Amino acid sequence: NSTSMQGLDPTGVTRLEAQNRLAFHYSLKPVFENAGYIFKKGDQLGFNGDVQLTNSQSLATEILDWELIDNPFDAKTAQQVTIHTIDFSYLVTHTKTVINSTSTAEGITLASNVLGKTTPDKQYGSSTSADWIARGLPAPSNLDAYTAPGTPGNRYSGTEMLGALTALKDLLNDELSSVATDTLTYVGLLTDGRPERRPWWDNRPEFGQGWSGVNVALPTDANLGGDPITSSGLRYLSNGTPIKVPTANGVDIWGQNQQELNAALDRTAAASGSPDNVKVISVGLGDGGLSNWSAIYSDLFTNQTFNNQVGGWGYQVITPNIQLQN
Repeated sequence: NSTSMQGLDPTGVTRLEAQNRLAFHYSLKPVFENAGYIFKKGDQLGFNGDVQLTNSQSLATEILDWELIDNPFDAKTAQQVTIHTIDFSYLVTHTKTVINSTSTAEGITLASNVLGKTTPDKQYGSSTSADWIARGLPAPSNLDAYTAPGTPGNRYSGTEMLGALTALKDLLNDELSSVATDTLTYVGLLTDGRPERRPWWDNRPEFGQGWSGVNVALPTDANLGGDPITSSGLRYLSNGTPIKVPTANGVDIWGQNQQELNAALDRTAAASGSPDNVKVISVGLGDGGLSNWSAIYSDLFTNQTFNNQVGGWGYQVITPNIQLQN
């Protein structure tokens, strides 16, 4: 959710809104539906986002007028759903939402949050978040204080994809004890960027004195282990060529976490009684720049993140040029 995501997506909305709509349609809404819930507003059933909005309105505010109910047409009782949201924006953060057939209000709040997230410059301006300070991170330097035109500030968005994927691995392992036969597990990764850090926070000695990496440890959320991620682990050239970025002592932490993440998914599938009970989707959007996003996401999603060859669980990849409902 970086400041640059305020730019327009080819669909005509901001890149952030495009990503949020995809997160809702491909990740959140199917989970509700498969658990036996449906959105309702008056006599209307099924919120698809194809509603008339005023200039001052957004889907995030519109959905607050809806409710989640037990779907009367699916001949089953709505089941309890636990939804974990891992954001990699200013920092890796984690929230947990539990809904059941008698308590669904938090599901609406979560849907609104997914549809309406803001960029760090809007949240913090030129200040530094209290969470950043609480985690003991060094203050952003003047290199991080660039103010983009039209923004109140652009303080360093200090995390990267590796932190989120590490948190996901830890989350899957923590939740394994609650996975029983027929438990359904859905994982959605949605991104509008590549895995990288600004070089002066990373291990990038090729940038030279003053710009070279210092391996700053950026911990994940404490309730997901607080892993001190010390390197971006992986970056891409604009043409889509992947380059591993090890820690200062040469450890390939991206590759290590990739193995552990897929092993956690394999164990989850085994515990649920069938690989069909685990579904993973990766969605990547390009930013309209000069980079070859199709090549970047093809390698990132096919070679560098999820691998279902052992566990047999479902895996779907969606890459640029996705058509969205306006």
